[in-house]
Amino acid sequence: MLREQIMKFTKIMFVGVADRDLAKLAPALSRHYDVHCFGSGDEAVNTLTKQNRVTRENVRLIICEQNLRNMVGSDFLERSVAMVPQARRILLVDYPQLDMEEIHRAQLFRFITKPYAVESLISSVKTALGEMGKLQPPLLCDREIVGQDPHFLEILKQVHWVSDSRIPVLVRGETGTGKDLITRALHCTGPGKYKPYVVVDCCALLEKFFEVEMFGYKKGAFKGAYRDHKGWVAQAEGGTLFLDEVAEIPMPVQAKLLRFLQSGEYRPLGSNRIEMADVRIAAVTNRDLEKKIEAGTFRKDLYYRLKVLEVELPPLRERRSDIRLLIEAFVKKYWSRPGSPVLTGRALKVLEAYDYPGNIRELENIVQRACLLARSKEIGLDALPSDMVLKAREKILTEPALFSPEHTAFPHLDKEALKKARLDACTQAGNRVEREFLQRLMAHFVTISAAAAHAGMPGAHLHSLLAKHGLTARGIRNA
Repeated sequence: MLREQIMKFTKIMFVGVADRDLAKLAPALSRHYDVHCFGSGDEAVNTLTKQNRVTRENVRLIICEQNLRNMVGSDFLERSVAMVPQARRILLVDYPQLDMEEIHRAQLFRFITKPYAVESLISSVKTALGEMGKLQPPLLCDREIVGQDPHFLEILKQVHWVSDSRIPVLVRGETGTGKDLITRALHCTGPGKYKPYVVVDCCALLEKFFEVEMFGYKKGAFKGAYRDHKGWVAQAEGGTLFLDEVAEIPMPVQAKLLRFLQSGEYRPLGSNRIEMADVRIAAVTNRDLEKKIEAGTFRKDLYYRLKVLEVELPPLRERRSDIRLLIEAFVKKYWSRPGSPVLTGRALKVLEAYDYPGNIRELENIVQRACLLARSKEIGLDALPSDMVLKAREKILTEPALFSPEHTAFPHLDKEALKKARLDACTQAGNRVEREFLQRLMAHFVTISAAAAHAGMPGAHLHSLLAKHGLTARGIRNA
């Protein structure tokens, strides 16, 4: 439902498209997008001129005929660049002959030669909207943020308190802790929630391209610069610029970013004019910025400018009370079969015991996998990764106090549920006794064969028991 609400804020404009084609295209797209049809380029221009700025910024795609009444389609698209610079543009032509300069002026995403298959054009629409790349649709709300951990709730309060301001925010934490979710929440609860949310992957570009992509360039600034290009800062006007892995920004660009943070001013490459932009900077990293400062690869003054508000997200192992809530949310998201799924007591206990080095992202992947592999509505241990089950069982055995009887799951209040709970309890108790026995046995004998003979079992069986509990034969010679 939330995804449908977000998509409905994505507007598609059809300009001059033949009625017979609209009859096929518009119904298929209007189920998911806000579709507007115009008979001529003049009509579309007048509408865009009259619309307020917020409405125009929701336009994400324009599909236009080349042969319009009183206007050429590529000329209309060129005029639309100033009014809706964030939109992708698809031109429908009768012949595949377009001048490259014409393509650059109209900033075409794609031109399609007629006749075309409806399915092909719909695929192009989905590709265009999916490849908006770094420019996301306006967000009212993204995914629901799940959590009741007191420390995590305090972080959400801080985000709420500063959402109305434009101060920079630095979000730190391990990979998979939800740093991007926090920055999206900051964006979609603030005054710029209807403005662009521009994502910059600071690891993705070479240093020589970083500056021109960040601040843009003017036509003729270098060979191949056939037109003006808006950088990420200009694209994010009024909204949020999300710097993913900010620690990887090259040092020369760090100085210019610092200047922009201090004054809101920047200069596109090849321009003699200073530009201004009203942009909130939200930076995230999982790196130790203090160490990078000591190593001379990150500017200290930029660090302090970014961390006006610093948010440190806890790893999932430090908010175990939220694991069950997250499991329920992910099961609801990924379960696609009829009926309501049920996690067995063993599976739930293993999921709660695991440490999740990949944090929430790893938990989501594990639950998604379990929903696909479960043989019935009951999700058991066989649907979980075997290495994860072994590590979680080891933790349950070594730290039994963390997992009290109140964690036992009773999906059904009947005889079978009681039988399963008893079996789980017996298995756990037996494993603890078995482990303690092996530890004492290993401490009293210097060879595997002697230990096995004393215990009245074959040496191979003793080896398998040691492996089962993750114990090594340290101090015992294999004789």
